[in-house]
Amino acid sequence: MLRYVILGVALSALTAACALVEAPVPAGTYPMDAEVRNSSARPVEFSVVRALGGALPGSDVIAGAVQPAAVPAGPSSTKVTFYLPTDGQWLIRIPEWGEIEGKDFGSFRAEQCGPLAINFDRDGGWGWGCGP
Repeated sequence: MLRYVILGVALSALTAACALVEAPVPAGTYPMDAEVRNSSARPVEFSVVRALGGALPGSDVIAGAVQPAAVPAGPSSTKVTFYLPTDGQWLIRIPEWGEIEGKDFGSFRAEQCGPLAINFDRDGGWGWGCGP
């Protein structure tokens, strides 16, 4: 009986430790930090997808490319890291809000932007821009 209790405690500790480990960084990407301010009454979810013509193979959504993938309803402020394809062919998809396209960063690369600032308003408006 004691053996099962010890095994249960060990498995619980292992499960808790695994929950603290972040998802692996997707290959062929670079990190871009963002400060997400959510003043809306609903949580906001993010995903990074490959834009048409992108060089990375696989499905559209890049698994593990947003950490954390959601921010709570506001008012809240959360640091989010986006892992963006190095070829610039990407979209940050924000369901029910819109998207940010890699090509919208113009002639400079997104990694020169950081930290990205993304704001969601109470009235349903939102916007983004490069931080200092």
